[in-house]
Amino acid sequence: MLSQLDGALEEMKTKTNYRPDAAVGAQLTKIATDLDVKSELVFRAKQNALGPEIAGQILSFYAGVAEVKGMIDAHNKAAKFDEMTLKKGKEAQDAATLKEGDNAYLAGQLK
Repeated sequence: MLSQLDGALEEMKTKTNYRPDAAVGAQLTKIATDLDVKSELVFRAKQNALGPEIAGQILSFYAGVAEVKGMIDAHNKAAKFDEMTLKKGKEAQDAATLKEGDNAYLAGQLK
């Protein structure tokens, strides 16, 4: 999963230069869903069977994975809000744009 995330981010960098893209957003959402961190199992496991250095590295790795998952989830929520806001703004702009004949009351005025 982490290699898929790295690939998706690299693709986003090369293709869109990190600009919003719905396809990449959907891909990130799928990766975040698949990135299942069972932290209770990791932290509950008997770490005393391993050396303190290895146990620390394992805990550090899974803490990092959990942090990355949280960051992807936060990004996806913010991206959905941004998409909704942009859509509403575009609809408001389209509604406010003058149509042909909407400015007929200006016809007799000097230009």
